[in-house]
Amino acid sequence: MKESLARLVELLHKEDIEYTTDESILTESSRDASIFSIQPSLVIYPRNSGEISTIVRAIESPLSISVRAGGTCMTGASLTNSVLLNLTKHMTYIEVDAVCACATVEMGAFYKDLEHKTLEHNLYLASYPSSKDVCGVAGMIGNNASGEKSIRYGATIDNVISVTAILHDGSEVVFEELTEDEFHKKTKLDTCEGDIYRDIQKLLHDHQKAVESLHKDHPVKKCASGYRIDRVYNKKANTYNLSPLFVGSQSTLGILTEAKVKLTRKQDNRKLVFMGIKNLSDLPFILKTIMNHDPESVETFDIHTFERAKGFHTEHTNRVQDFFDNAYQKTDSITKIGFNLFVLAEFASDNIDIVEEQAKDVVKELASIDELKVFEIQDTVLYDSIWKIRRNSFAVMRDYKDGTRHAVPCIEDVIVPIHTFDVFVPELTSILKKHNIFSAFHGHIGDGSLRIIPVFDLSAPDVVNQIDSL
Repeated sequence: MKESLARLVELLHKEDIEYTTDESILTESSRDASIFSIQPSLVIYPRNSGEISTIVRAIESPLSISVRAGGTCMTGASLTNSVLLNLTKHMTYIEVDAVCACATVEMGAFYKDLEHKTLEHNLYLASYPSSKDVCGVAGMIGNNASGEKSIRYGATIDNVISVTAILHDGSEVVFEELTEDEFHKKTKLDTCEGDIYRDIQKLLHDHQKAVESLHKDHPVKKCASGYRIDRVYNKKANTYNLSPLFVGSQSTLGILTEAKVKLTRKQDNRKLVFMGIKNLSDLPFILKTIMNHDPESVETFDIHTFERAKGFHTEHTNRVQDFFDNAYQKTDSITKIGFNLFVLAEFASDNIDIVEEQAKDVVKELASIDELKVFEIQDTVLYDSIWKIRRNSFAVMRDYKDGTRHAVPCIEDVIVPIHTFDVFVPELTSILKKHNIFSAFHGHIGDGSLRIIPVFDLSAPDVVNQIDSL
């Protein structure tokens, strides 16, 4: 590797491509939001796609390339002991087209910077992940990120119009929607791009029934793994688009340099229904009831997350605690929260009457459940506090440290049908209790998604086996 790396560095000098071998930068680049740590040999800061093409053409075995933007991925996908491209220094261009409700984004741009520009036009990228204040758009595309608004507007894959990628031969190709004739013309190209279209054409032909079966209704909405060949052909429009293959591919199919994304108009009227749940057996009915009324978001965090948040967001947790204490005093004189988890259901529309009706109907239909407290949140300050706790759930648990006891985020984005939560959550809790492992969870429960964060004693001799047991 040393000889190959030396030749690459020589090229970088010759082409005046920015890079570093500074130990502090390499160490910083060795971690993302996962439990892994792998230090790169070299970090490169390309200025444009032309420099990336030059780098790709120069890479020789045993070197490999990985790409980094925000570094918030939970899988270690950007980590490498070889060459790392960091796009966030130079490739950050953003252009918003308010007329077509779309944006063109270079892959070093952060979501927060995109949002800053789109909100000027009352628009936003609706996959809206929990890490939106720190994540890169490229990472969202790389792992098909979804968020609190995805139950209505879809995951990232539903909001990507086209992508521009550097392929393994260094060529730069735009993958966008094509008519049938345009698709077949691509298969005639005597290039790497042509090879790809021919391969896709053959796969779609040879495995037509299997691919079509993937379009059938599934018990869960979220799907963030695998190459989504089922999304290439749009039967209704009779068009083809290979960009969905890149969404969720973690840069294994090419290095994305730019993407065109669909934007959603922000609806002005909102209503939050907030509830505390004691009996997990009630979850399926609660979720089904909420989902029947077209919510924009359905989120959750458990009591352990709430207790942990008290040390980080005291003002907000106190406000929520006081709200429930006061509500209990008015109803049954109980002054302790005593819930297993909390659920947030938010309704949004341009029509205030619609959201008012949706919220009232949900409250009414859930009124028959014993020991379930359901509230329409009127106070905007309380509203903001509830969302503050939810949106910071991961951060407060990820940073859990108490002596040798540390949070290890190793049960990530578990997806199960919402009608099975009354089985899944208690059984998972039982497994954790069996191994004497403290944990907390939160997530996009309307999508059937939970993020469970267990805490381990890292000084225990069998800690690795404990983690593996999960």
